[in-house]
Amino acid sequence: MILKQAAQLLRIMFPDASLISRYGGDEFAIVVEARDKENSMNAITQPLASEFPKLTGIEINFGMACYPEDGNSKDDLILVAERTLYLMKRETWLKREEHMLRSEKLRVVGELASGMAHEIRNPLTTIKGFLQLSKAGNYNIQPWYDLIMDEINRMSMLTAEFLQFSRPHVTQYRVQSLQSCVHRVISLLDSESTRLGHQIRFESLEEPVLILMDQDKMLQLLLNLVKNAFEAIPEQGIVSIRLSLADRDAILEIQDNGKGIPESELDKIFIPFYTTKDSGTGLGLSICHKIVQDHEGTIEVESELGKGTKFTITLPVQSPDSTSASVKKGELSIYA
Repeated sequence: MILKQAAQLLRIMFPDASLISRYGGDEFAIVVEARDKENSMNAITQPLASEFPKLTGIEINFGMACYPEDGNSKDDLILVAERTLYLMKRETWLKREEHMLRSEKLRVVGELASGMAHEIRNPLTTIKGFLQLSKAGNYNIQPWYDLIMDEINRMSMLTAEFLQFSRPHVTQYRVQSLQSCVHRVISLLDSESTRLGHQIRFESLEEPVLILMDQDKMLQLLLNLVKNAFEAIPEQGIVSIRLSLADRDAILEIQDNGKGIPESELDKIFIPFYTTKDSGTGLGLSICHKIVQDHEGTIEVESELGKGTKFTITLPVQSPDSTSASVKKGELSIYA
Protein backbone atom coordinates (compact mmCIF):
# COMPACT_ATOMS: atom_id res chain seq x y z
CA MET A 1 0.00 0.00 0.00
CA ILE A 2 2.85 2.38 0.86
CA LEU A 3 4.66 1.58 -2.40
CA LYS A 4 1.50 2.21 -4.41
CA GLN A 5 0.97 5.50 -2.58
CA ALA A 6 4.59 6.49 -3.26
CA ALA A 7 4.27 5.63 -6.97
CA GLN A 8 1.09 7.67 -7.37
CA LEU A 9 2.64 10.64 -5.56
CA LEU A 10 5.77 10.51 -7.74
CA ARG A 11 3.58 10.61 -10.87
CA ILE A 12 1.87 13.75 -9.53
CA MET A 13 5.14 15.42 -8.50
CA PHE A 14 6.97 14.71 -11.77
CA PRO A 15 4.35 14.81 -14.55
CA ASP A 16 6.97 15.57 -17.22
CA ALA A 17 9.27 12.65 -16.27
CA SER A 18 10.40 10.43 -19.15
CA LEU A 19 10.31 7.39 -16.87
CA ILE A 20 9.09 6.55 -13.36
CA SER A 21 9.74 2.95 -12.40
CA ARG A 22 9.89 0.63 -9.44
CA TYR A 23 13.61 -0.16 -9.33
CA GLY A 24 13.63 -2.91 -6.71
CA GLY A 25 12.70 -3.41 -3.07
CA ASP A 26 11.64 -0.03 -1.73
CA GLU A 27 13.48 1.93 -4.43
CA PHE A 28 12.17 3.91 -7.41
CA ALA A 29 13.96 5.33 -10.45
CA ILE A 30 12.98 8.58 -12.15
CA VAL A 31 14.35 9.88 -15.46
CA VAL A 32 13.87 13.61 -16.07
CA GLU A 33 15.15 15.71 -18.95
CA ALA A 34 17.26 18.54 -17.55
CA ARG A 35 17.82 21.54 -19.83
CA ASP A 36 19.14 23.67 -16.95
CA LYS A 37 21.04 21.37 -14.59
CA GLU A 38 20.98 23.55 -11.47
CA ASN A 39 17.30 24.47 -11.71
CA SER A 40 16.32 20.93 -12.60
CA MET A 41 18.18 19.49 -9.59
CA ASN A 42 16.49 22.01 -7.28
CA ALA A 43 13.12 21.12 -8.83
CA ILE A 44 13.77 17.45 -7.98
CA THR A 45 15.35 17.91 -4.55
CA GLN A 46 12.73 20.23 -3.06
CA PRO A 47 9.66 17.97 -3.51
CA LEU A 48 11.55 14.80 -2.51
CA ALA A 49 13.15 16.32 0.59
CA SER A 50 10.18 18.40 1.78
CA GLU A 51 6.81 17.72 0.14
CA PHE A 52 7.01 13.93 0.00
CA PRO A 53 7.65 13.48 3.77
CA LYS A 54 4.93 16.01 4.63
CA LEU A 55 2.31 14.27 2.47
CA THR A 56 3.17 10.69 3.40
CA GLY A 57 4.84 10.92 6.82
CA ILE A 58 7.69 8.87 5.35
CA GLU A 59 11.28 10.09 5.34
CA ILE A 60 13.02 9.16 2.09
CA ASN A 61 16.59 9.12 0.81
CA PHE A 62 17.52 9.85 -2.77
CA GLY A 63 20.55 10.12 -5.03
CA MET A 64 20.96 11.80 -8.43
CA ALA A 65 23.23 11.52 -11.45
CA CYS A 66 23.37 13.71 -14.54
CA TYR A 67 24.22 12.77 -18.14
CA PRO A 68 26.86 13.24 -19.42
CA GLU A 69 28.69 14.78 -16.43
CA ASP A 70 28.37 11.67 -14.22
CA GLY A 71 28.49 9.00 -16.93
CA ASN A 72 27.83 8.14 -20.56
CA SER A 73 25.93 4.90 -20.00
CA LYS A 74 22.89 3.79 -18.03
CA ASP A 75 25.04 1.62 -15.72
CA ASP A 76 27.43 4.49 -14.96
CA LEU A 77 24.58 6.84 -14.12
CA ILE A 78 22.88 4.26 -11.88
CA LEU A 79 26.18 3.60 -10.10
CA VAL A 80 26.66 7.31 -9.32
CA ALA A 81 23.02 7.72 -8.23
CA GLU A 82 23.29 4.67 -5.95
CA ARG A 83 26.50 6.01 -4.40
CA THR A 84 24.91 9.39 -3.57
CA LEU A 85 21.83 7.55 -2.29
CA TYR A 86 24.05 5.47 0.02
CA LEU A 87 25.80 8.59 1.33
CA MET A 88 22.45 10.19 2.13
CA LYS A 89 21.29 7.00 3.88
CA ARG A 90 24.49 6.97 5.91
CA GLU A 91 24.07 10.61 6.91
CA THR A 92 20.45 9.97 7.90
CA TRP A 93 21.51 6.94 9.95
CA LEU A 94 24.26 8.91 11.72
CA LYS A 95 21.83 11.72 12.57
CA ARG A 96 19.34 9.17 13.92
CA GLU A 97 22.06 7.53 16.02
CA GLU A 98 23.16 10.94 17.33
CA HIS A 99 19.56 11.76 18.23
CA MET A 100 19.14 8.43 20.03
CA LEU A 101 22.41 8.94 21.91
CA ARG A 102 21.36 12.45 22.92
CA SER A 103 17.98 11.14 24.05
CA GLU A 104 19.66 8.37 26.05
CA LYS A 105 22.00 10.88 27.71
CA LEU A 106 19.05 13.09 28.61
CA ARG A 107 17.22 10.08 30.03
CA VAL A 108 20.22 9.11 32.18
CA VAL A 109 20.69 12.71 33.35
CA GLY A 110 17.00 12.82 34.23
CA GLU A 111 17.25 9.62 36.26
CA LEU A 112 20.36 10.88 38.05
CA ALA A 113 18.72 14.25 38.78
CA SER A 114 15.58 12.52 40.04
CA GLY A 115 17.59 10.21 42.27
CA MET A 116 19.74 13.07 43.53
CA ALA A 117 16.67 15.17 44.36
CA HIS A 118 15.08 12.24 46.19
CA GLU A 119 18.21 11.43 48.18
CA ILE A 120 18.77 15.05 49.24
CA ARG A 121 15.10 15.69 50.02
CA ASN A 122 15.06 12.96 52.69
CA PRO A 123 17.77 14.44 54.97
CA LEU A 124 16.46 17.96 54.31
CA THR A 125 13.02 16.87 55.52
CA THR A 126 14.63 15.41 58.63
CA ILE A 127 16.64 18.58 59.33
CA LYS A 128 13.55 20.72 58.77
CA GLY A 129 11.63 18.62 61.29
CA PHE A 130 14.36 18.97 63.91
CA LEU A 131 14.54 22.73 63.39
CA GLN A 132 10.76 23.00 63.83
CA LEU A 133 11.06 21.06 67.07
CA SER A 134 13.92 23.31 68.19
CA LYS A 135 11.76 26.37 67.49
CA ALA A 136 9.06 24.98 69.75
CA GLY A 137 11.75 24.39 72.40
CA ASN A 138 13.08 27.97 72.31
CA TYR A 139 15.64 27.13 69.58
CA ASN A 140 17.53 24.57 71.64
CA ILE A 141 18.97 22.14 69.06
CA GLN A 142 21.19 20.30 71.55
CA PRO A 143 18.97 17.16 71.69
CA TRP A 144 19.08 16.80 67.91
CA TYR A 145 22.51 18.24 67.14
CA ASP A 146 24.21 14.89 66.40
CA LEU A 147 21.34 13.72 64.19
CA ILE A 148 21.32 16.99 62.25
CA MET A 149 25.09 16.78 61.69
CA ASP A 150 24.74 13.15 60.51
CA GLU A 151 22.18 14.21 57.91
CA ILE A 152 24.33 17.15 56.76
CA ASN A 153 27.37 14.86 56.45
CA ARG A 154 25.27 12.40 54.45
CA MET A 155 24.27 15.15 52.00
CA SER A 156 27.90 16.29 51.72
CA MET A 157 29.05 12.75 50.96
CA LEU A 158 26.25 12.29 48.43
CA THR A 159 27.04 15.50 46.53
CA ALA A 160 30.79 14.76 46.58
CA GLU A 161 30.22 11.35 45.04
CA PHE A 162 27.66 12.67 42.56
CA LEU A 163 30.16 15.29 41.32
CA GLN A 164 32.45 12.47 40.20
CA PHE A 165 29.90 11.75 37.45
CA SER A 166 29.52 15.34 36.28
CA ARG A 167 32.57 17.41 37.16
CA PRO A 168 35.12 17.65 34.32
CA HIS A 169 38.56 16.84 35.68
CA VAL A 170 41.97 16.15 34.25
CA THR A 171 42.90 12.53 34.70
CA GLN A 172 46.50 11.45 34.34
CA TYR A 173 47.04 7.96 32.94
CA ARG A 174 50.39 6.21 33.28
CA VAL A 175 51.57 2.67 32.69
CA GLN A 176 51.94 1.19 36.18
CA SER A 177 51.96 -2.15 37.93
CA LEU A 178 48.57 -3.47 39.00
CA GLN A 179 50.23 -5.49 41.79
CA SER A 180 51.57 -2.30 43.38
CA CYS A 181 48.04 -0.87 43.51
CA VAL A 182 46.69 -4.00 45.21
CA HIS A 183 49.54 -4.00 47.76
CA ARG A 184 48.84 -0.31 48.46
CA VAL A 185 45.16 -1.07 49.08
CA ILE A 186 46.04 -3.94 51.42
CA SER A 187 48.34 -1.67 53.45
CA LEU A 188 45.71 1.10 53.58
CA LEU A 189 43.11 -1.36 54.89
CA ASP A 190 45.44 -3.17 57.26
CA SER A 191 44.15 -1.52 60.45
CA GLU A 192 40.50 -1.85 59.41
CA SER A 193 40.84 -5.54 58.53
CA THR A 194 42.57 -6.18 61.87
CA ARG A 195 39.83 -4.34 63.76
CA LEU A 196 37.09 -6.33 62.00
CA GLY A 197 38.97 -9.62 62.19
CA HIS A 198 39.05 -10.12 58.39
CA GLN A 199 41.91 -11.42 56.25
CA ILE A 200 42.94 -10.20 52.80
CA ARG A 201 44.69 -12.82 50.67
CA PHE A 202 46.40 -11.81 47.43
CA GLU A 203 47.38 -14.35 44.77
CA SER A 204 49.38 -12.87 41.90
CA LEU A 205 51.84 -13.53 39.11
CA GLU A 206 55.56 -13.00 39.69
CA GLU A 207 56.06 -10.73 36.67
CA PRO A 208 54.54 -7.22 36.85
CA VAL A 209 51.16 -6.77 35.20
CA LEU A 210 51.29 -3.32 33.62
CA ILE A 211 48.12 -1.28 33.06
CA LEU A 212 47.56 2.19 31.59
CA MET A 213 45.84 3.67 34.62
CA ASP A 214 45.03 6.63 36.76
CA GLN A 215 46.45 5.32 40.02
CA ASP A 216 44.17 7.38 42.26
CA LYS A 217 41.06 6.12 40.45
CA MET A 218 42.33 2.53 40.49
CA LEU A 219 42.95 2.77 44.24
CA GLN A 220 39.44 4.19 44.70
CA LEU A 221 37.99 1.29 42.69
CA LEU A 222 39.81 -1.39 44.69
CA LEU A 223 39.17 0.29 48.06
CA ASN A 224 35.43 0.48 47.30
CA LEU A 225 35.21 -3.18 46.32
CA VAL A 226 37.24 -4.48 49.27
CA LYS A 227 35.33 -2.29 51.76
CA ASN A 228 32.06 -3.58 50.29
CA ALA A 229 33.38 -7.10 50.83
CA PHE A 230 34.15 -6.25 54.48
CA GLU A 231 30.58 -4.99 54.95
CA ALA A 232 29.14 -8.13 53.35
CA ILE A 233 30.93 -10.43 55.84
CA PRO A 234 28.92 -10.58 59.09
CA GLU A 235 31.74 -12.06 61.19
CA GLN A 236 35.42 -12.83 60.68
CA GLY A 237 35.97 -13.69 57.03
CA ILE A 238 38.32 -13.77 54.07
CA VAL A 239 38.60 -11.44 51.07
CA SER A 240 40.54 -13.11 48.25
CA ILE A 241 42.16 -11.07 45.48
CA ARG A 242 43.47 -13.00 42.47
CA LEU A 243 45.37 -11.53 39.53
CA SER A 244 45.91 -13.49 36.32
CA LEU A 245 46.40 -12.98 32.59
CA ALA A 246 44.22 -14.07 29.67
CA ASP A 247 45.59 -13.20 26.22
CA ARG A 248 46.20 -9.42 26.36
CA ASP A 249 43.95 -8.80 29.37
CA ALA A 250 44.54 -8.71 33.10
CA ILE A 251 41.86 -10.51 35.13
CA LEU A 252 41.42 -9.22 38.68
CA GLU A 253 38.99 -11.13 40.91
CA ILE A 254 37.83 -9.87 44.32
CA GLN A 255 35.86 -12.50 46.22
CA ASP A 256 34.41 -12.63 49.74
CA ASN A 257 32.71 -15.33 51.78
CA GLY A 258 29.95 -13.02 52.98
CA LYS A 259 26.18 -13.20 52.85
CA GLY A 260 25.93 -12.77 49.06
CA ILE A 261 23.53 -10.82 46.86
CA PRO A 262 20.10 -12.11 45.78
CA GLU A 263 19.96 -12.96 42.07
CA SER A 264 17.07 -10.53 41.59
CA GLU A 265 19.32 -7.64 42.66
CA LEU A 266 22.47 -8.47 40.66
CA ASP A 267 21.31 -6.53 37.58
CA LYS A 268 20.63 -3.41 39.68
CA ILE A 269 23.78 -3.00 41.76
CA PHE A 270 25.53 -0.72 39.25
CA ILE A 271 22.49 1.57 38.87
CA PRO A 272 23.08 4.97 40.52
CA PHE A 273 21.35 5.42 43.91
CA TYR A 274 20.39 1.74 44.16
CA THR A 275 21.48 0.33 47.51
CA THR A 276 20.45 -2.39 49.94
CA LYS A 277 22.38 -0.84 52.84
CA ASP A 278 20.72 1.00 55.70
CA SER A 279 23.18 3.86 55.13
CA GLY A 280 25.00 4.85 51.96
CA THR A 281 24.45 6.82 48.79
CA GLY A 282 24.06 3.98 46.30
CA LEU A 283 26.75 5.58 44.13
CA GLY A 284 29.78 3.50 45.16
CA LEU A 285 29.40 0.66 42.65
CA SER A 286 28.21 3.08 39.94
CA ILE A 287 31.47 4.99 40.37
CA CYS A 288 33.40 1.69 40.26
CA HIS A 289 31.67 0.82 37.00
CA LYS A 290 32.55 4.24 35.53
CA ILE A 291 36.21 3.93 36.58
CA VAL A 292 36.49 0.52 34.89
CA GLN A 293 34.85 1.88 31.72
CA ASP A 294 37.25 4.86 31.72
CA HIS A 295 40.10 2.32 31.74
CA GLU A 296 38.51 0.50 28.74
CA GLY A 297 37.75 -2.55 30.86
CA THR A 298 34.73 -4.53 32.02
CA ILE A 299 33.39 -5.47 35.45
CA GLU A 300 31.14 -8.44 36.17
CA VAL A 301 29.61 -9.82 39.35
CA GLU A 302 28.66 -13.31 40.51
CA SER A 303 27.02 -14.06 43.83
CA GLU A 304 25.34 -16.83 45.78
CA LEU A 305 23.36 -16.29 48.94
CA GLY A 306 25.18 -17.56 52.01
CA LYS A 307 28.41 -18.23 50.09
CA GLY A 308 29.67 -14.83 48.95
CA THR A 309 30.22 -12.51 46.00
CA LYS A 310 32.90 -12.24 43.34
CA PHE A 311 33.67 -9.18 41.21
CA THR A 312 35.72 -9.85 38.06
CA ILE A 313 37.50 -6.90 36.45
CA THR A 314 39.09 -7.23 33.00
CA LEU A 315 41.62 -4.59 31.92
CA PRO A 316 43.84 -4.31 28.82
CA VAL A 317 47.52 -4.99 29.52
CA GLN A 318 50.34 -2.71 28.33
CA SER A 319 53.73 -3.92 27.15
CA PRO A 320 56.80 -3.16 29.31
CA ASP A 321 58.21 -0.76 26.69
CA SER A 322 55.14 1.49 27.15
CA THR A 323 56.16 2.66 30.63
CA SER A 324 57.25 6.10 29.34
CA ALA A 325 53.79 6.89 27.96
CA SER A 326 51.62 9.38 29.77
CA VAL A 327 48.07 10.18 28.70
CA LYS A 328 46.02 13.11 29.89
CA LYS A 329 42.27 12.53 29.56
CA GLY A 330 41.14 14.06 26.27
CA GLU A 331 44.57 14.31 24.66
CA LEU A 332 47.54 12.06 24.05
CA SER A 333 51.06 13.02 25.05
CA ILE A 334 54.07 10.74 24.64
CA TYR A 335 57.15 11.53 26.66
CA ALA A 336 60.46 10.01 25.62
